[in-house]
Amino acid sequence: MKKLLFILLPVFLFCVPPNYVMEELSVNECMNDIYYINDMFVLESEAIEHRKTLYNAILHEKYNSDQELMSSVVNIELLYNYSAKEKFGDTFIAELSDTIEKIDLST
Repeated sequence: MKKLLFILLPVFLFCVPPNYVMEELSVNECMNDIYYINDMFVLESEAIEHRKTLYNAILHEKYNSDQELMSSVVNIELLYNYSAKEKFGDTFIAELSDTIEKIDLST
């Protein structure tokens, strides 16, 4: 029995994550998560501006410009979809690359 205790005790001590890790993993069920996903042919800087526009529209329309209230209830994130314009600029190659990526070849 003592051998089993000496084997299992370190396992339990090192397998239970610390409290601060568990706090970071907790989910706030009262928070609304909104994700802005950009369209094709949009640079990352433009996508950031569009997310800010969405944030401001919701802030003014729903929360009467009360940022503290909105930040306690809503979380707006940017999910950036890479565009070939980042690499090739505003060229035909960039548009062609983005369009080919959009085509679903599995069907």
